[in-house]
Formats: sequence, structure tokens, C-alpha cells
Amino acid sequence: MKPLFQSFTYSDPQYNKVVSVNHVSLESDAELIYQWMHQKHLAPFWKLDIPFDEFQAYLKKSIDATHKDIYIASLDSEPVCYFIIYQVEEDQIKNYYDHDASDIGAHFAIGKREYLKEEYIIPLTRGLISFGFHMYETERCVVEPDVRNRIVIPALQQCGFDILSEIQLPHKKAKLMMIEKKMFISNMSQLQSIQNGEKEYVRSSSNG
Repeated sequence: MKPLFQSFTYSDPQYNKVVSVNHVSLESDAELIYQWMHQKHLAPFWKLDIPFDEFQAYLKKSIDATHKDIYIASLDSEPVCYFIIYQVEEDQIKNYYDHDASDIGAHFAIGKREYLKEEYIIPLTRGLISFGFHMYETERCVVEPDVRNRIVIPALQQCGFDILSEIQLPHKKAKLMMIEKKMFISNMSQLQSIQNGEKEYVRSSSNG
């Protein structure tokens, strides 16, 4: 996986928020993400409220993995979200639906609870979806939030995800949800038309 890019920016035409995405750096990002994982709204779901040396080992293993990529996203230049994009073909989730070889999956953790408000979580989620479809050769993205997550699931639906089924994973009961690239682009085009936003709402620069 590991798409090469220097920067990625999404400008939301409805909420006037800017989402930027960068690769996670073990040296500069570990402490911040570690603090997030101890927040009450994240710890029960991610279960990464562990000693720091263990968390560093987890993060390094994730950075080095070939089947997934990890990122940190900022909202108006403030880091707010840790997220993962992975190959469905290499994950157990492929056993729970009729998957395509090019499907990607995603996990994301919003670090501070105040950013779970609609005016933040909606543009952030749209930015993450835009990033996934812009950087990866895929037509579909799946997520599997815990069924107890009453904030993230409605936000995902508002951004275009459909619930496929309720599934029992080894570590949780989850809602299996999917969004298709063509539908997302169509929805965003309509939104831009209504909001009179810029047509080019995604900007990225490549490492070459």
C-alpha cells in the first residue's frame, strides 16, 4: 500500500473546514496518539490504554506493516484524528461480505471528545473518505464500528455509508458499513452545487 505523497488537503464546502492528512511519525506523533487512546470515549473501543513502551511497539509495527497504512488527520491545522486504511483482502473482514480484491477498510479514532460534534465529525469524515478514494485504487470502502457507538454510526450514514449487516467479530459486535466511490463523488458534487463550493475540493501533492 503506502501511497507516496507530501500533503493532502480537503476543503469542506458545507462547514468551511479544512482537513489535512499526513503519515504518522513514530518520533513526533506517538505521544499525542497515546494520550488520545486514554480518553474515555476511545479506550473501551480501541483497548490501547497500555504502557507507553508497549504502545510505541504497536505503533512501530503498524507503520512497518505492508497490509495497512496509518495516518494522522488535522482539522484546520489542529491534529484531531488517528486513522488506518487496510487491504480487505488481507483482513478477516473479507469473510463477512462479498468483497472485491481492491476493497479497502478503515478505522479512525477522533482524539478529543469535543470533535465528535456534527460540525467537526462530518467534514472530518468526508475528508478521510476523500483521501481514501483519492489515494487508493479502489471503488469501495468498508468500516465496522462497534454497535455501541451511537455517534460515529449516524455520522458515517450522513456521509454516505450504508449498513450492510450486523456482524459478530472475535472482539466486538459491529455494524458492517460500506460506501462506494461513485456514490460519494455524486453526493459531494450535489453538495458543492447546493453550497456553491469549489469544484476542486481535494488537493494533493506527490513525492514523485
